[in-house]
Amino acid sequence: MTIKELTKLLFEDTPISAQTIEAKERIEKNLEKIYKEIRNEHNEIETMGIIMTKYNNIKEAGSLAGYSMEEIDSWSQKQDMDLKHYKKMINGFKAALYIGIFMGICTVVYIINSFVYRTPANLLYSAISLVLAAIALRKSVMMKQKICDTSVSTECRSFMVGEHDKCVKKTINTLVFFIAYIVYLLLVCIYLFELKYPETVQYILSQNIIIEVICFLLLKHLCMLRFYNYYFQNKTQLIRKQIKRIAVCTSVYFGVVLAGMNFIAKKTDVVLNLYYVLAVLAAIFVLGYNLTLRGKMVSRNIVVNKKRIICIGLSVALVFSYSFMKMDFWMMQPYISSVSAVDHNENSIDYDEETGVYTITKTQKDFKILQLTDIHLGGSVFSYSKDHKAFEAVRDLIEYTKPDFVMVTGDLVFPLGVMSYSLNNETPIMEFASFMRNIGIPWGFVYGNHESEFSATATSEDLNELFKTLSYKTSKTLLYPYVQPDITGRNNQMIQICNEDGSLNQALFLIDSNDYTNEGINAYDYIHDDQVEWYKENVEMLKSQYGENVSSLAFFHIPLQEYRTANDLYEKGDDQVKYFFGEIGETMINKICCSEYPSSFFDTAVSLNSTKAMFCGHDHYNNISLEYEGIRLTYGMSIDYLAMPGIENDTKQRGGTLITLHEDSSFDVEQVKLTDIQ
Repeated sequence: MTIKELTKLLFEDTPISAQTIEAKERIEKNLEKIYKEIRNEHNEIETMGIIMTKYNNIKEAGSLAGYSMEEIDSWSQKQDMDLKHYKKMINGFKAALYIGIFMGICTVVYIINSFVYRTPANLLYSAISLVLAAIALRKSVMMKQKICDTSVSTECRSFMVGEHDKCVKKTINTLVFFIAYIVYLLLVCIYLFELKYPETVQYILSQNIIIEVICFLLLKHLCMLRFYNYYFQNKTQLIRKQIKRIAVCTSVYFGVVLAGMNFIAKKTDVVLNLYYVLAVLAAIFVLGYNLTLRGKMVSRNIVVNKKRIICIGLSVALVFSYSFMKMDFWMMQPYISSVSAVDHNENSIDYDEETGVYTITKTQKDFKILQLTDIHLGGSVFSYSKDHKAFEAVRDLIEYTKPDFVMVTGDLVFPLGVMSYSLNNETPIMEFASFMRNIGIPWGFVYGNHESEFSATATSEDLNELFKTLSYKTSKTLLYPYVQPDITGRNNQMIQICNEDGSLNQALFLIDSNDYTNEGINAYDYIHDDQVEWYKENVEMLKSQYGENVSSLAFFHIPLQEYRTANDLYEKGDDQVKYFFGEIGETMINKICCSEYPSSFFDTAVSLNSTKAMFCGHDHYNNISLEYEGIRLTYGMSIDYLAMPGIENDTKQRGGTLITLHEDSSFDVEQVKLTDIQ
């Protein structure tokens, strides 16, 4: 046993206060002096035995240091302050300290911004922040003094031991992370981007939130560690020494990393990836230090908290999974690159920059449209095999039917996370656009309810811009308008199919049935009144332009309520409905999943007597075709291998719908089952 350990034992049951901390240091110095005197005549063991025999209680040791009995008795007086009240005092001190540090950092940031951006307002903000920081820090100093002047119980002391140990760990980890992040900024600014001084400053300022948070945490931990060291002065020198060692070792390590990056900085992605690996390696070293050498600075180094480990593990797993599901994998690109063009008729395509209308002038008597729906591409590693099957199915259908135009009626992708294990809705769209560009056949698209799910990486606005970049001017295949009407939904579009003599054969209305109403799970939206009005205006405009009622077809994703009405009448044997082909294969309660909100679109179409047929998707097992009130309502056959459990193994619902337009504007509709052509 050493003199320091003996002194610690003498004060083990003594409440902590400013007086006892001072007395402890004074008694330890006097015992060290006595030890040296006795050690001249006896060996080490005998010396400690004499001291422990003579000064084996706090009264004898206190008397040696010159304290009176009254002073010594006052150290051990029972304290009325309980742990709850003590924690409240500590939390008040922390709050004042943290506010002071935060406002101090804000002051520095405002001063820097005032020089960089030269805005007088930042000087005013910095002055206000400085005053608030001074007030908060002064308050924290006063509260710290009050805490230090208060004697506390053994229970409070135990609480402080735990807080001290946690603070040591947080300080070490934050210090290492701070150094690693500073090196990362230098790496990006100097070696990777080769920025000049102003650009470097701008980039660092763009990261100011992260820098401010790290600085706040580091200063907070250092200040709290200094506060705790007031109670654990025997560890102060050791802690300072260890933290300096960690800072130096980490700086040297990342300095070597930074210097090494300079030699391989030609490929940005390689440098960054290598840096991340080296940063993870540093984190592993720090973890090893925390498990071993940190024990010298704390009372209890490792406390196994199963609940905390589980929570942290689940959090890390969720963050990793979320990041993984957002990644671009481009797994299908090798297959897409191998796809060659399919022979088809070369028709003339014109685009009106003002109206956003594409006009296809056919060169043959018949014009074939292949409707594909609910392709549901996942775009992830886990959906690769199913995505491959979907692409193969589309290719087989196109090669068999050799259409002049392909119409995709929604749910091209499935970025919901489940089944596809992907939240990325941009990559699979770009893959399909690349696939169709290689095929060489023009295609159109209406949105489904899955393209821009709430969890997807790209919003509706992002996808709209993406489709424009992939459209006809770039790909010569996708007929996506660069100009769209200012109405509800996305890509409400009209495409004109003209005969060789320039007469209008059909007007194709591509209408967004929207996605969800946000009023519950799977509360589907509908075609809104302003969309119906836009449709009506275009039908009347065409009638005025051509001097007669024009023939038109409508394409959308979510079925109208009239699909359900027509099927109910058909199942009852009502002769108001004419059956052509197909079946209702859905087994859910609502076998036809339409919106619960009625749309005026169908009634308007009936009154205008222009649209002769409507085509939708959405319900993967439904492929029935019925005529109701003079309009043919057809479900397209789906492609989906992914979105519904077990659908990969089902076959009879999978295929496409071929619409053949004749020269007199009449048309035929037939199913092309994948099982019949493969």
